[in-house]
Amino acid sequence: DIFLDLHIDDDFDIKMNKYEFERIIDNTLSNAIKHSFEDTTVDIFIEDKKIKVQNFGHEIKSSDNIFKAFHQDDNEKGLGLGLNIIKEICEKYDISIKLNVNEKNTEFSYDFSKIAIG
Repeated sequence: DIFLDLHIDDDFDIKMNKYEFERIIDNTLSNAIKHSFEDTTVDIFIEDKKIKVQNFGHEIKSSDNIFKAFHQDDNEKGLGLGLNIIKEICEKYDISIKLNVNEKNTEFSYDFSKIAIG
């Protein structure tokens, strides 16, 4: 029982491969949902040519290594490649990534300013 809440304050277009954009969004949302506590909300903010995804759940234990290939926190399922792929896509398009972590929530923020149109 995870709820999604979309907050749109800004409408903008970006110039990038659709599949790569979907990879960023899909992986970020699926991770946020997977790591959220039950009965909480995943907030998605679109503002100032940025997309931010915030969840309330399990703390990321090793945020310094999170974008490395095959990295996983304890008891993780999967290959540990999703965030590494996101990092590579963001580097390709000069999209900056910010990660804010504390003991109750995690926020991934992607700044599309350099590839935004209009």
